[in-house]
Amino acid sequence: MNKMKKEKYFVGIFLIILLVFTHLNFISSDDEYEDEFDKYEDEFLEEIDISKEMGFDNVEIFGKGIQSAQLAEAVTNEEGEFDHYEIFCQIGFVEKYAYLKIDSNLFWNIVPQEEAGHPTYVKLNKDGEIIDADFTVDNNEETSFYDFNNDIIEIPSGSRIFFDNINGLYVKFPEGIDLTQFPNLMDIFSWNSNTNKTTIRGKNVTLSKEIHLIDGKLEIKKEGVLLKQGAINYNNLMLTTGTYEEGGMIYDFEGNREDYSIVSRSDVLIANSGFDLLSYKESWIRDSSDLLEIQSVEKGVIYLKFLKENNILNSNEENELLFSIMDGDGMRIKQKEDEKSIPKIIHKSSEEGLSKIQNGPLFFSYEKGKFTFDFASHENINDFIEMEIESDSTKIEEKIIIDPEHKIYADDISILDLNEKVILTYNDNSEK
Repeated sequence: MNKMKKEKYFVGIFLIILLVFTHLNFISSDDEYEDEFDKYEDEFLEEIDISKEMGFDNVEIFGKGIQSAQLAEAVTNEEGEFDHYEIFCQIGFVEKYAYLKIDSNLFWNIVPQEEAGHPTYVKLNKDGEIIDADFTVDNNEETSFYDFNNDIIEIPSGSRIFFDNINGLYVKFPEGIDLTQFPNLMDIFSWNSNTNKTTIRGKNVTLSKEIHLIDGKLEIKKEGVLLKQGAINYNNLMLTTGTYEEGGMIYDFEGNREDYSIVSRSDVLIANSGFDLLSYKESWIRDSSDLLEIQSVEKGVIYLKFLKENNILNSNEENELLFSIMDGDGMRIKQKEDEKSIPKIIHKSSEEGLSKIQNGPLFFSYEKGKFTFDFASHENINDFIEMEIESDSTKIEEKIIIDPEHKIYADDISILDLNEKVILTYNDNSEK
């Protein structure tokens, strides 16, 4: 090769390299979303026309890195006899950068099935409507938008999405996520126009300033947040419960899982401020600025632990304030009116109800019209929170006052002086 040819050869190589770098620079300056989606239209993935393959007439369905299968499900009549087969199309995401388009509706940024470790798919009926879905959002974007039959949602990466046209949307968020850090998230109260609820599962998930899911499952509804299983921090109040469907799983006051033989536990609603609870049939709790209302139902139970800086009853690390309210009983707790007053608790009694309060070393019980007082512990005898407790039951006349001077009174009679460690019975005033 002569000198001139060599120069032309190297100039040619230089121009090619220059064009490549220019092209790369052009791509990097594109819109970030389009830049990422370019990967999904790479030539190494073959585009598949699902419309023709599966016989969809009124909708265009195509994608890349996907697999489709036609499924048939037997449908029975009112007598339980076979009537006909319902035909469905299940489309799985099997390749990296796979995507699916249903008309203009795009499903992308999805972890492929083998990497996810579970079936990753969207299932369609004969009209191209989504009836079932299960996939995990990949981390190519901080959040991704998905349209489930005209309900558009925005989901953070790492979240697993479950959807069916009967129960609506169910999202399992990655551990430790703070949803308040995503200002562009859609309002999760309106994710499902069909079912009016969204199910959320996760561990250490911050939903709002007031609500932090410690570990468990809840539903977001128009009435409020319904705790289905596990533990939640609600305005520095740990709320725990379990349900029959979950096999009686509840949490102790430290947030540890425990299995209980009694499984007839009801869900608990954290009610919105404007919701009318007069006709509500499940257990509920509502916290306003100066009043905490708690109400259980028959065979229902609510476990509460007051945490530090709770606005109604401010606990601390030295004392424990625990409430168990069940089988129709309720509580109304009023914040103290001024620095000199103490918080007031009204016990709302029921015929078969049971309410227990552990205030540090002290233990109070209201059961079927009977009041009892005892020591939960003889350690840390002075670590308790001052309060006034009164029942609306006609069978319970005692009003208990635990004052800042470490004295406990029932109907103005001292039953316990913690300073002198003298215990008197509340009914006959005799020393023990």
